[in-house]
Amino acid sequence: MRTLETDPRQPTPHPANCTDKVGIILDVETTGLDPNKNEVIELAMLAFRYDTVDEITGVSGIFQSFHQPSTSIPAEVTKLTGITDAMVAGEVAGAAFL
Repeated sequence: MRTLETDPRQPTPHPANCTDKVGIILDVETTGLDPNKNEVIELAMLAFRYDTVDEITGVSGIFQSFHQPSTSIPAEVTKLTGITDAMVAGEVAGAAFL
């Protein structure tokens, strides 16, 4: 995939009569790999537009949210993701998040 030339943290205007396609990059961070016991701690999405030759033409939307798990984040997960208990403390995502 090609990189964006503009700052991806800010959505760019959608041009009138634009026929671009939309793609979504989804990033999910969890407290581990077992879906029966581990929990989602972060969800991030970036919607982007791309043209018929697969050139990225802009960013349509950005979403990022933390969620405090019911137990402490394991040290190996913090080492891998950089997400700490302090970062997710008090963060509660609604049903739409999960």
